[in-house]
Amino acid sequence: MNSETRCTSSYISCSCNATPHSAHWGNNDLICFASGSSIALYQPKFPPADGRLLVTLNGHQGRVNCIRWVTRQDGGSENELLSGATDKTAVVWRRSTLGQFSAIATLVGHSGPINAVDGLYTRQFDGCSYPRTIVVTASADSTVRIWERKQGTEEFTCLHILLMGNGFALAISITLLPNTTVPLIACGCDDNRVTLYVENEQHQIVKVQTLTGHEDWVRGLEFALSDSGSIFLASCAQDHFIRLWRISPRRGDDVLIVPKAVSELQEEEDIRVKERLFAVIDNDEEKSTFAVTIEAILSGHEGWIYGVHWQPAVYTDGKRHQPMCLISASMDKTAVLWRPDLESGIWLDEVRVGEVGGNTLGFYGCQFSPSGHSFLAHGYQGAFHLWHKSQVS
Repeated sequence: MNSETRCTSSYISCSCNATPHSAHWGNNDLICFASGSSIALYQPKFPPADGRLLVTLNGHQGRVNCIRWVTRQDGGSENELLSGATDKTAVVWRRSTLGQFSAIATLVGHSGPINAVDGLYTRQFDGCSYPRTIVVTASADSTVRIWERKQGTEEFTCLHILLMGNGFALAISITLLPNTTVPLIACGCDDNRVTLYVENEQHQIVKVQTLTGHEDWVRGLEFALSDSGSIFLASCAQDHFIRLWRISPRRGDDVLIVPKAVSELQEEEDIRVKERLFAVIDNDEEKSTFAVTIEAILSGHEGWIYGVHWQPAVYTDGKRHQPMCLISASMDKTAVLWRPDLESGIWLDEVRVGEVGGNTLGFYGCQFSPSGHSFLAHGYQGAFHLWHKSQVS
């Protein structure tokens, strides 16, 4: 008599890799994180219920260094995620209608480990299963590759290769310029600079600005679109500082205004911050000009800062609201929540959490929950440290 034994998994436990870009909390309320050469999807829950690990994805042959959901412009749930590993490849994963994830594309071309990855859809979902998608990968081979998936196709092709010379990019972020379909790419490098690139009308990636000010390697970057229509770029570095950059549209006479020296100002005139201008041309051949200014410099950490993350935008009745709230994670074993003062507009550290003592080496990254009521940090030991805002506060 034959007997069958059925085995099912009852418990899965794995830690997050000790790399800066190895976890991302999506609008679908799932945390994807790198664990060894695998990718784990974690569904967090709060007391008294515990979170659970849903599935692990295997496709890389080396340690996964970076992972990122491909976020949607309308704030909807993500169905695709990106991963990069020491096997020199990046993989695009997609969730089917049955809820199962599978690798739909492997991006091959780098000759070194991939350290950072990001991507976006250049247009809203309009019934097309595969809208035009831009993916950016940064590697230790001193290059940044921009990949394109044209609308209606599944195949990714290399659109452009950025050469970093003798250095390399440690952090990347991509967004769309306001009221355009032009991608804006930020690269944080080991030369202490943040370089901005855009796609021109010939679909070539060109450099438009170099932002200086950091005094050590730039380790984290992230864009956020404010309610005023300006883009905010947060950059963090090993110099213990966070810099906030504002990228604002300029129209008409605003482009022609030249800041005066302090000695030339009249009593009733205000001091204007120096602006860096650049122009782009969209598909409709309309020229748009943008100005880059320094918004704030945040000081409060006592160690290298590896991660910055904006609170996700909130959508209510079809209206979008971007909270001006930022979280940072540092090797000083703290995560800090920053917010501008309502009266003065000065950015202040509102909440500071972390560890005291112990043998940990601090935090490698941080993430907000979709609601903004919780945030997490992950560190050297591979554990998630989760904080939740109580109803009282």
